[in-house]
Amino acid sequence: MDDNFQLMDDYLKGKLDQDGRKLFNKKLKEPEFEVQFREVKAIKEAAKASAHLSMLAHLQQVEASLDQKETTKTEFNMKKLVSVAASLILIATVSYFTVFNTTEVATGQEIFSEYYKPYDNRVTGVQRGADNNTFSELKINAYKAYDLKDFSMSANLLADLLDTDNSAANVFYLGISNLELGNLDEAKDNFRTVANDFEEFEAQSKWYLAMSLLKENTEESVDEAVYSLGALIVDETSFKTDAKAALVKLGFVMSDSGDNGTVTEVNNSNSNGDSPDGSYEEGGKRGFQWGVVTNANGAKYRFFSNPPIVGLEIGDEVIFYGISGKKGKGKGRRSWAIILDTLK
Repeated sequence: MDDNFQLMDDYLKGKLDQDGRKLFNKKLKEPEFEVQFREVKAIKEAAKASAHLSMLAHLQQVEASLDQKETTKTEFNMKKLVSVAASLILIATVSYFTVFNTTEVATGQEIFSEYYKPYDNRVTGVQRGADNNTFSELKINAYKAYDLKDFSMSANLLADLLDTDNSAANVFYLGISNLELGNLDEAKDNFRTVANDFEEFEAQSKWYLAMSLLKENTEESVDEAVYSLGALIVDETSFKTDAKAALVKLGFVMSDSGDNGTVTEVNNSNSNGDSPDGSYEEGGKRGFQWGVVTNANGAKYRFFSNPPIVGLEIGDEVIFYGISGKKGKGKGRRSWAIILDTLK
């Protein structure tokens, strides 16, 4: 038996010692292992439930046969015992499927609570300048407030700082401050601006954009978060492991290799809806793009590109990574594409 499956089997049977449990908990943080464990657990529990149902059917047959006989005191007690046993088995079986099916997929808020923490202050050169000018003082005070977790103060000071220093770092840490304050719309705009317009802090902004969207926890925001998490995986960022684990817990599995497909629908816009070609305009208006990619087997994947892929049109051949969604709470199966490149 494979070592991983042996470890899972021993865990489910309660055979692991302290070192074994530590190893299991360490392995459980690996997305592939977690997916395998869910499947093994589901199979074992389903088999157990199936056995319960088989026993239930047998007991019901016994109960029916007792109905056909003359009722004596002994037979009556036996029938009562059989009936109670059958009821308990049915309750246990139904309870298992109810609990298992409703706790399989985590909500966006649950993922946010598990993975979110403020990003450390890694801005360099935040020191008192020799000339002690106003800009230096403002920057020092803004990041000092951030370090002290006075996010209301840091948000105000960083917003003022952007008038003279519109840098990726300042916009990014303003986003963290807004996220901490619960200003989700402002935080999302800050992270999108960095991801779209700067190279510095790009990966961090995609991660915290995903966190903001997951905290918002609407169907639309979770869908956009899936794209951001997928992009972090494809780009081999430092957030790859956490992004992959978060996708699994949200009920999504990402393909291990690229697939070829054809763009069968594409739409472009920006945050104000007044730029249908998805172009950027002065003022930091965000361009984005969405549509559908269909592979050779006819499977359809929705995509959400932020920023847009310039010149993408219906009929274009693309290479993409597919993300398939399991059936979550009150939602149907969803599939997403992270487009890597066009084949023009």
